[in-house]
Amino acid sequence: MTTILITGANRGIGRGIADIFLSRPNTTLIALVRDTSDETTKSLKPLSEGSAVVVLPYDASDNTSAQTAIEVLQTQHHITSLDIVIANAGIQTWQGPSIETPPEAMMSHFQINTIAPLQLFKATLPLLQHRTSSSSKTSSPSPPKFFTISSSVGSTELIPQRHHLRVLPYATSKAAVNHVMHKLHSEHPEIVIELLAPGYVATNLSRGLKLEGSTVNQTGMVPIEDSTAGLVKQIDMANLENTKGALTTWKGEVVPW
Repeated sequence: MTTILITGANRGIGRGIADIFLSRPNTTLIALVRDTSDETTKSLKPLSEGSAVVVLPYDASDNTSAQTAIEVLQTQHHITSLDIVIANAGIQTWQGPSIETPPEAMMSHFQINTIAPLQLFKATLPLLQHRTSSSSKTSSPSPPKFFTISSSVGSTELIPQRHHLRVLPYATSKAAVNHVMHKLHSEHPEIVIELLAPGYVATNLSRGLKLEGSTVNQTGMVPIEDSTAGLVKQIDMANLENTKGALTTWKGEVVPW
């Protein structure tokens, strides 16, 4: 049995990843979502024999939300270990010249895109570590894994190539979470901790992105099916020997910091 937790599992990238895992036998998906009554949440269904879905409310703007969800998971659903955690929930709600960036936009993006993944790691760490101890007893070849969905937009080295992107709050919050996860990777060598870049995919987050004041040409987007299949491939292949806390694209290419 594989147990995987995904924040924002009902939409976009999170939903695509969730559906792939739910198509595998004996997989339990823990879906942490903002609105448990939304139709996108209700449509999360087991897609293979032995698979199951547990839906829990989650608000990335609330620093206690992840811990509360984990407590409910343990006490009400009796799930005490996790194989894979994916911090997917994120926002991109402001764009414009960097000099005009409102402080509140910086703060809201850092809360959702940087602080929330850190709080999620803190809340899920005991369950990932329990998976580690269980693996040592069963000689399981697969270590526990924690992934954060980030973006190459957060790369400092690539700024000259991305100067047309006017999303300072989003970009800096992704650069910050890249640093956070790389640091956690160095402090928790028993857990695979990696960052994943899905590419420019047609989701609610990316559709409104503008370059130089014009809406991005939607034909240049990566099909969500291709992106999520590539991301799951990276998740499957990741192990303690081949991961370095890096930011990797859905194609397996390492993005420079």
